[in-house]
This record gives sequence, structure tokens and C-alpha cells, in this order.
Amino acid sequence: MSSATTAPARNGAAGPRPRAEESGKPPERSCVRGARTAAARRSALVPIWYLRLIGLLNLAGGVSLTARQEVSGHNTGQFFTPFMLFAGYGSAAVAVFMAMMLARRKRVAWWVFMGLCGGYAALEVWWLSEPPLRQHPFNWVSTAITLAVLVCAAAGRREFYGKGDRTNPQLALAVLGAGALLSVLVGTTLVTAVGSQSASVGDRVWYVAVRLTTLSRDADLTPNLHVNRWASTGINLAGLVLLLAVLYALFRSPRGRELQTRQDEDRLRALLDRHGSRDSLGYFALRRDKSVIFSPSGKAAIAYRVVGGVALASGDPIGDVEAWPGAIDAWLVEARDHAWIPAVMGASEEGGTVYARHGLDALELGDEAIVETDEFSLGGRAMRGVRQAYNRVRRAGYTTRIRRHREIPVAEMAALVEAADRWRDGQTERGFSMALGRLGDPADGECVMIECHDAAGELRALLSFVP
Repeated sequence: MSSATTAPARNGAAGPRPRAEESGKPPERSCVRGARTAAARRSALVPIWYLRLIGLLNLAGGVSLTARQEVSGHNTGQFFTPFMLFAGYGSAAVAVFMAMMLARRKRVAWWVFMGLCGGYAALEVWWLSEPPLRQHPFNWVSTAITLAVLVCAAAGRREFYGKGDRTNPQLALAVLGAGALLSVLVGTTLVTAVGSQSASVGDRVWYVAVRLTTLSRDADLTPNLHVNRWASTGINLAGLVLLLAVLYALFRSPRGRELQTRQDEDRLRALLDRHGSRDSLGYFALRRDKSVIFSPSGKAAIAYRVVGGVALASGDPIGDVEAWPGAIDAWLVEARDHAWIPAVMGASEEGGTVYARHGLDALELGDEAIVETDEFSLGGRAMRGVRQAYNRVRRAGYTTRIRRHREIPVAEMAALVEAADRWRDGQTERGFSMALGRLGDPADGECVMIECHDAAGELRALLSFVP
């Protein structure tokens, strides 16, 4: 069986959309709806590419002192720049991170962007009411750019459909509170160590709190407190790290906690009984740390686990090949709705082909090694090393015993499990495609146990195989 992994061709490629004649609506109305959808998709790309461009410009401003001074002069004089154009590494990191989250179609990222951009646009409109600022055409251009991006983001709101974890707001608040407290404590200690001693404790705390959130000059914050330049920069970086941590906690994808139930496992076992011989990795779909999604007909299923925002499936879909597309479509819709990136590891050549038809890219990794036991022989020069190893073990008196798990008495199985736990070095190793994650479960009676005993009959090694 040829193995392949598949990865999304684009940003979590969604499942195919129904054609006009399949939607049950008149073609004219479908055409209008399709035109609106295409317009919304184009509008949704505007804030994404705007933030990418702003991130690049801010990065250039961070590298170039002249550009940074120019932008800073604009924003502190009678000019103001468009949304997020502040020139610096910190603003570049925030802009790029926001662009990444919007590109993942996360709904909460859209809300944050609308709040920040809308608030900045309101400030720009208010600034234009000031006669000195109103006189400069540059300010009108900046306001027009900000408003245009805001309108495009609003027009493309339906394209940002990725669901977030319900606990994200609480986690973000917890990260903000704990991170801010820790940053102020560490920053105040640092300022006390390297700053002037004439300032009061309150002035030092105030300096650190403001320095975490602004780039103002020290003289504008606390005139009587002089802090080492590197300490001041370090506090600024701590503020940036805290901001990115809060945004990550707010934007993180759901973890996929809805693991397969007992009913799901029973349905999977029924599919494996009928179709499991197609894929040697099929039995590993029964790992209980995986989620499972079935095709509409229930004749096929995909087992996956969410890892770092990736809906990672393993092996081919379980079940009837003709029902695979239905299971894949349902899985892709689930991934799209939760802003997960769909990916597969260890698919067969046939499975990789079907996945590729649904918008994923297939990468060939190699062939699965299969030993035909009835044709295997230790004879010949090529097998000399294996033959010598076999003879050495046999002369030492080692023997093996092969049994199905269901044939092993309960007390004996408990001893085998205890030996496996004792012999395993370090943390329990859990693979994904080729590890079951459990040993001795009564539901796995068809699994095969191989025990190795020495000449005295003591257990020295064991190995378990799925059916």
C-alpha cells in the first residue's frame, strides 16, 4: 500500500459548494447569490492583504530609523497615518498575526479587527474636525483608506465563519491579568535595580505600566525617573509578548473535545468488520482520543484529532469507498466551521487520490513494508545477519508465544500490562497513526499478543498487534 499525506491547498480548503441546479432555486436567483458570494469573498480579502502590507511597511520602519522617525513625526504632529501604520517591529508583529487569524476565517478575529479599525476610524473623523489637521490632504487620504478597509471588512463579514472556543474570552482575560501583574512586578524590580533611586515606588510602577503599553519618551512619563535604555526596551518587548499572548488565547481554535462515544465506537467496529481489510491502519480509528464524523449515509467515517489548530486524520476513511466523498465533505465542513486546517497522514494511494479530489494536496512518502510469511526464508547470503541473530537467540533458549488478547486470562493480561508499563522508558509514548493508545482492553480481543520468554520461562519482552 502506497502511503501519502495530504495537506490543504489553501487556507483550510472548504468542501465543494452546491451548484445552481443542485440548490433547488431558480438559476437567476442562484446567479445573483453567487455574484454576492464572490463579492463578499473579494471584500474579505481586503483587510487580510491590507494587514499584510501594513506589517511589511511596519517591519521596514523598524529596520529604517529614517522611516520610523518620519512615521512617528506624522503621528505626533499635524498628520496621522492609516490604521495600524505605526512603523516598528511590535506593530508589524501584531499586524501580521491579525492577518493570519483573518486568513484562517476566524470570527472573533473579525470582531476584534472591526472594533480596532472602527475605533481608529472614529478618531480619524474626529481629528478631521480640528482645523489644523483638516488642512492637510494626507489626513483625508489616511481617513479614506481606513474607512475603505473598514467597509470591505464589513461587506465580507459572512466569510469569517470560524468558530472559536467558548472559553477563549475567559482565558484571554486570565492571560491579560496574570501577564500584566507579572510584567509590572518584574519590570518594577528591574527599574528599581537600574533606574534612579529618587523616584517613588508609585512612580516606578506607573512608569512600567505605561511603558508596557506605549512608546512614549521617558521624559513624558516620569521626568524624575531615568531608566537604562535596554531596560526600557525590555519592558516594551514584554508588553508586545503579553499582547500577542492575549490575542493567541482569544483567537485559538477549539480543541475538538467531542471525542467518539461508545455508540460511535460500535458503529466504527461494524464498519471495520465489513471494510477493515482495505487499510492496515483502519483499526487505529478506534483510539479514544480521536473524534469521528460519519457520512450522511453512515456507511463511511473519518477519525481525526485536533492538534494545534489542525484537524489531523489518519489513514483512509473507514467504510464503503463509494461513501468516502460524503464523509470527507462532512469532515471538511466541520474543519471550515471551526477554522481548523484539514490534513491527513498515512493515507493509501487510493485514499490520497480521493482526498486530492476534494482540494487537498497529496505527498508521496513511500511504500508500506509487507512480509509474506509463507514465502519468507532465512536462506541465502542476503539474510546471513538475520539468520545468525535468530540462531543466537534460539541457542540461548528463548521462545515465543502468540495468542489473541481474548485467549489470555484476565490475571495474566494484567501481568503483561504491568510489565509493559514497567519496561516503558519515560513518558508513555502515544503515536497517532500506528499506536492504539491502550493495552488489555476487553474490546480489543482480536488483537495479537506476542510474548518472548527466556530459557527459565521468565517473560523478557512483549509486542502487541492490532488485527
